[in-house]
Amino acid sequence: MSNTMRRLAIVGLIQGAALLAIYLASINKGWLSTQAPLLLALIYTSFALPAAWYLTEDIDGLPPRRRLVGVLSLGLILALLGACEGWAGADADGTALPDISTVACIVLGFVGVPLFAHAERSNGFGWRWNYAALFQSAWRNAMMLMVAFLLTGIMWGVLLAGSALMSSIGINIVRDLLMRPWFWIPVCTTTFACAMALTLARADTMIALRRFWLSMNQAFLVLMLLFSTMWAVALVFTGIDPLLKTRVAGFALLWFAALSVKFVNAAYQDGTHAPFSPWLRRPLSLAWLTIPVVTTVAGVAIYQRIAQYGWTGERVWSVFILIMATGYALGYSLSAFAPKRGWMWSIGQTNVVMALVLCAGLIALSSPIADARRVSVDSQVGRLLAGKTPVDKFDFRYLDEKSGIYGRKAFAELKAGVPGHPQAAAFTKAAEEYERKKNLWRTDSKAPPTDDELRANWTLLPEGTQPQPALVDTLLAQLRDQKLKNNKASACLEARNLCTLWLGDLDGDKTPELMVVIDQTWRQTAVIYRWQAEGAQLARVATIEELTEEWVKALRRGESKLVPNPWLDIEAGGQRVQIKPEN
Repeated sequence: MSNTMRRLAIVGLIQGAALLAIYLASINKGWLSTQAPLLLALIYTSFALPAAWYLTEDIDGLPPRRRLVGVLSLGLILALLGACEGWAGADADGTALPDISTVACIVLGFVGVPLFAHAERSNGFGWRWNYAALFQSAWRNAMMLMVAFLLTGIMWGVLLAGSALMSSIGINIVRDLLMRPWFWIPVCTTTFACAMALTLARADTMIALRRFWLSMNQAFLVLMLLFSTMWAVALVFTGIDPLLKTRVAGFALLWFAALSVKFVNAAYQDGTHAPFSPWLRRPLSLAWLTIPVVTTVAGVAIYQRIAQYGWTGERVWSVFILIMATGYALGYSLSAFAPKRGWMWSIGQTNVVMALVLCAGLIALSSPIADARRVSVDSQVGRLLAGKTPVDKFDFRYLDEKSGIYGRKAFAELKAGVPGHPQAAAFTKAAEEYERKKNLWRTDSKAPPTDDELRANWTLLPEGTQPQPALVDTLLAQLRDQKLKNNKASACLEARNLCTLWLGDLDGDKTPELMVVIDQTWRQTAVIYRWQAEGAQLARVATIEELTEEWVKALRRGESKLVPNPWLDIEAGGQRVQIKPEN
């Protein structure tokens, strides 16, 4: 065993012991399970410190003392961000689950390691970076992580295969061992550490793999810029209205811009060698000028959604991604105006600047400085107070359950009444009605809800609909019937699931069908029934599981309509295909 593997294996064992201690203190409502800020701070630190240690191993020119200070500093920053997430994102019971801020911290750690490892004092004020060194370290670390995850997965594949082999003859000790946290947690961390050491010992192989991967990817840059050029020319004639009507324009354009940035970096690499033939380099530099047009139109699309519906957490992150994409696009475009400095010469400088912007933005968005939940709550409550969102259409559940401490604080203020606001009483009444419905569905209630309570809690659509009492009675009987298997609508009897009964003639027989829409926290489902008044029978027709939260909200707002389909379905080999015309 090499010294490097021995050192990293020890770090992996220590990490495994730390994670096991955290696990034991937080399971079964342990003391740590209700201390969300401390819990997430410890988890973030337990991952950040070993990862930063692995990723700084054998970096040229990094003194041991500076390495230690950098690793501890990164661990402290992520610990503070974890505590912020636990404080802001915990629910009313004090528990918190990882969300997008966790991903942000992972990206922050990955980008931050090479930045602090290669930072050098400039002759004047500030710091400077050697882009070639940053490129080498960042790609080395990326390859190390990918290979280490792969090897760890293979290790577990071997363990599971061996467990199944032994269990086949009645020896279950290996299977039982793999299920013990005191075994599988340190095995995972130590295996990963050893896998990182193995990749470090084969640095030449990693460099060869990197060059192979990037050389294969750079060819796609020509295709991407060809598409962007054709799109920009066509945009002059079509305008942006057709694009904005898709409602996914911002996502599509930012995705295209992100791929373009990836492929141009695959071609540029560390900037020491110019790719492509000389006759192709200049056209590609000029074609890149269409990418800022892409990000500009993406900004228009995102602004339109914000102007119409206000800020949400997703839109806050979208704007940050837009800022990053625009920075890359404009920075790289400078290369087109000074071709004598080399092909796409501004990539290196732009990447360093945008890496610093990325780190600053991730810290701000993952902390109270610019928490996306706080921005979203302020925007949505502001729209409610300004009358832009009707009280009966406002999503109190979002405030109470999906926006952390900021939403619960705003909910309490609305419930208490907004002094001097003409609709203060309406806010209080709506908040209390939401709480009544929520408490009805609490899992710790002493008795299950009665049929009358369920009827009062369900939303009936279209507005003013009064279904036959026999229909609702039959539905309740089916939902409570444990013999009926695979009935998704039975989730209406579970905790905190909001259900809507929607009546409409879906098959054209002039008799309305019943659609039960179940809005759970993580998914939205609809079950369609055919009602036969004679005999009071309710037959399940179909289950729809591809619904979105926005579709359900629009349905509740009354923004739905029946769209006939003149095309018949085609069935072959037991598979039924639905024709969806493009126009």
